[in-house]
Amino acid sequence: MGQLNKELEAQKEREARERQLEQERQKAEQERLQNEIKYQKFIESAESNFNRQNYEQAKHDYEEALKIKPSERAVINSKIAEIDRTIKEAEQNRVKEAERDRKYQAAITSAESNFNQRKYEQAKQDYESALALKPENAASINSKIAEIDKRILDEQYQKAISSAESNFNQRKYEQAMQDYKSALALKPENAASINPKIAEVNKKMTEPATLYIYRKRQLSIFPKHYDISLDKVVVGNSTTNWKTSVAVKTFGTKTVSATIGGRKAEVSINFEPGGVYYVRSDVDSKTVKTGEWGTRTKSNGTTERYEKTEIIYTPILQLVDKSVGKPEFDAIK
Repeated sequence: MGQLNKELEAQKEREARERQLEQERQKAEQERLQNEIKYQKFIESAESNFNRQNYEQAKHDYEEALKIKPSERAVINSKIAEIDRTIKEAEQNRVKEAERDRKYQAAITSAESNFNQRKYEQAKQDYESALALKPENAASINSKIAEIDKRILDEQYQKAISSAESNFNQRKYEQAMQDYKSALALKPENAASINPKIAEVNKKMTEPATLYIYRKRQLSIFPKHYDISLDKVVVGNSTTNWKTSVAVKTFGTKTVSATIGGRKAEVSINFEPGGVYYVRSDVDSKTVKTGEWGTRTKSNGTTERYEKTEIIYTPILQLVDKSVGKPEFDAIK
C-alpha cells in the first residue's frame, strides 16, 4: 500500500511538471507570436515610411524590429544602411536643388531687370540660362523669350527705317536702299508701305546731279576768259557775268578744271544722285618782269632802256555751299 502511494505521488508530480512545461511552452509560443506580430508591424511601418520618404521614422522602425529579432540583424542592418545612403543622397540633392533654385531665381531677376531696361539681348540670355536650369518651366519662360524676340525685331525694324530715312535725306541712296530692304526682310508684312519707299529711292538713284558754274566778276582789271572742263570735257567758257549748268548722269568723284597758259585750277566733287553743286570761277592776274630789256623814247625825245613785263593770268575755281552759290548764280542775268 505504501509503495502504491509513492508511485501515485510521483505520477502526480510528473503530471504537474508536464502541465507547467506545457504552460511555459504555450506562454513562449504566445510571446513568439506576439513578437512576430510586433516585428511584422515594425517592418511594414518601416517600408511604408521609407516609401513615403520618412527616412528617420523608417530607420527607427527597423531598429525596433531588430530589437525584437536580433537574428534578422544582417537583413535589417542592410535596410538601415540603405536608409543612411538615401538620407545622404537626399541631403546632397536638397543642397543641389537649393543651389539650382538660387541660380534660377538670380537668372529670372536679372532677365526681368534687363528687360525693364530694354537690354533685350541680355534679358534673352538670362531667360535661356533659367530655361537650362529648369526645363520644366519651359512654357512660361518661352513666352518671355518670344516677347523679347518681338521687341528685338521691332527695334531692329525701327532702326532700319530711321537709318533709311536719314540716309535718304542725306542723298545716300545706296545706304537708304539697303536699309529699306533690311526693314522689308524683318517685316515682310509691311511691304505695302516699304515698297513705295524703295521705288522712290530707285528713282532718286538715277536722278542726275546738277553742277552750276558761274563767274560774277574778275579779280584782274584785264578781261580774260578760259574753258572749264568736267573730267576733261569742256562744259563752258568762263568770262565776266557768266553762268551755266550741267546735268551729271554718272556719279562718283569727278574733277572740274581750268587752265590758262599752263596754270591750272582744279576742284574735286563727289557727285551723288540728285545732288546740287556750285562752283565759283574767277581769274587772278599779276605783272611780272620777263628779264628782257628794250629801249623806248621818252617825252623829251631821249631814249631809255627798260625791263619788259608781262601779265600772268591764273584761273580760280571754288566749290561753294548751296547757300552761297545759289544766290550768286541767280543774281547773274
